[in-house]
Amino acid sequence: LDFEQAVFGIVHAESQKSGDIATQTGSTTGLIKNCKIGDAVVTLGPDNTAAGAKIVVEAKESASYDLAKSLAEIEEARKNRGASVGLFVHSKRTAPAGLTSLARYGQDVVLVWDAEDESTDVILLAGLAVAKALSVRAETHSREQAADFESVERAIREIEKQIAGFEEITTSANTVKSGGEKILKRATIMQEALSRQGAQLEESLRSLQAAFSTNASDA
Repeated sequence: LDFEQAVFGIVHAESQKSGDIATQTGSTTGLIKNCKIGDAVVTLGPDNTAAGAKIVVEAKESASYDLAKSLAEIEEARKNRGASVGLFVHSKRTAPAGLTSLARYGQDVVLVWDAEDESTDVILLAGLAVAKALSVRAETHSREQAADFESVERAIREIEKQIAGFEEITTSANTVKSGGEKILKRATIMQEALSRQGAQLEESLRSLQAAFSTNASDA
């Protein structure tokens, strides 16, 4: 529960910045009878192209969850909370060995976050940004709009690439003393690159939103 609360704290703070609504739901049943799966739900705000779309967040600090079980649970969480996209957050302390720090699996995003290391907050924020982009894409496609998502896909791929490198660099920095300052400097550069990509993703989404609003007005 401490880990779940820590995840929600960051998700809630970031949602407030972007005008979205984050709600803790782990203690309430959802659409499935007697089912409480889905720790939190982020509902995209009225200024978003996909206003009203939902992202379900599942936070786990448990060694019993491998990737297959994680994907099965986040799928059920999406159904239970009526969400189009799922975000599964593993604790660094209990994440299965070899799990990528951040990866997409269809409409779900699975990531690894260390609640005791602020430098990994960028991974959680990047995962939320990717989930929002997937929500917009799903909602736009469901409305049969011909929006160009090439810039969004490019930003998402770059985030995934940077996350992979960020994990490798920070691991080396924590285990290798020789050349440590150089490694940490590189990690800082990559962290800044991730932040820029997140901003680029938000800008792409705003452009799509403007195009969508223009098309709607013309119609």
